[in-house]
Amino acid sequence: MKDEIAKKCAFCGRDFSTSNKRKIYCCNSCKVRSYEIRKGKEAPDFLIKDQFDIVKKDVIVKTDNPKYSEIENEINSIQAQWNIKQEKRAKLLAELQSLQNDPGQLLGGMGGFTASYFLTNSVKNEWVRLALMLGSTYAGSEILKSPKQKREAINNVIQQIDGSIKALDVEIKSISSQLMIKRLLLFKTPKEIDKKETKDIKVPRRKQVKGSTKNQESILTASQLSNMEFDLHNLTGKFGEFLGDIAQNTFITAHGQPGSGKSTFFLQLANYFTQFGHVLYATPEEGFSPTFKQKLINNNITSDNIHITAYNSLKETSSKLKSIDFKFCFIDSINMIKDSSPEALEDLRAKYPDVCFAIIMQSTKDGKFKGSNEYAHNSDINIKIEKGVAETIKNRFGKLGTYEVFY
Repeated sequence: MKDEIAKKCAFCGRDFSTSNKRKIYCCNSCKVRSYEIRKGKEAPDFLIKDQFDIVKKDVIVKTDNPKYSEIENEINSIQAQWNIKQEKRAKLLAELQSLQNDPGQLLGGMGGFTASYFLTNSVKNEWVRLALMLGSTYAGSEILKSPKQKREAINNVIQQIDGSIKALDVEIKSISSQLMIKRLLLFKTPKEIDKKETKDIKVPRRKQVKGSTKNQESILTASQLSNMEFDLHNLTGKFGEFLGDIAQNTFITAHGQPGSGKSTFFLQLANYFTQFGHVLYATPEEGFSPTFKQKLINNNITSDNIHITAYNSLKETSSKLKSIDFKFCFIDSINMIKDSSPEALEDLRAKYPDVCFAIIMQSTKDGKFKGSNEYAHNSDINIKIEKGVAETIKNRFGKLGTYEVFY
């Protein structure tokens, strides 16, 4: 067994013990809230309510990268230039094609061909007719083609346009290269960047546990602590002799082998506690069974202040604790709770700081309890039950004694 180390929670300041040297939080909720605050996340409204503290926290937030926007604008500008050059090239190309086709020569050829087609209908020999039609077409194109001087002027314009198109091709190629480089740069540039901001984070104020000897808000002198008053349950009779006066948020653990009287003892204790308020009794091990019913009958337990459930999860138990102002919560046994762990149970206790929790732990053959030692270390009272006798092994309220279960 590893030695337990006394520590103080890095989030709430609560004292706790653990065998894990690296553990710095007393429970999972403190660990989660500490992480959320580091990330700049506020607690949900149902946790904050009107009880919160403001903590200034430097957090990293995502924001638009101005460099990314700058490159995008440059790409849009270059793309616009590329579009203009392409439109200009298309117009020059259309003009070039128009000049290269002499309209007079084209019309003359068409006219000569049409006239020869009708005039040669009487010619019987097809080859002679074809020769006459081709000659008429050529003659017509030669008659109507542009004069030599005009043709030379057109050729000069064609050369100028062709030169302009080639110059545009060079510019378009250069612009395309710029576009490719900028797009590659945009691909490598993050759209968002991390930015450091100082935010006001609402942190739920942890309730001061009634009956606790720990003050999380300040340091007290011995005299001040000696004069403090705490809310206690004043136990009388056999249970008063066995346990003494206990705090309202006392944590009780009990263990024992099968048949030793654990459930019977817990039912007797729960029935006694009904004088102080409502009791939630979770029995996932026996459930609503004839054997559990018989235990109620044998111990003459009929109080409407005991609310029995067969819940097998702490989540369900937590949900039920919200419904009524419960003062006590018994779990028989914690080994049957599917989502149980010392941390999860501490979370539940922190959520209901005015509730007294009592759990049964099953025992091994050698009499030691099953599961984590942290349950017993976290408890205020640890009870061993053997052959119908309950014995306090640990009691922070001072009383050590025995109790006859089957009296």
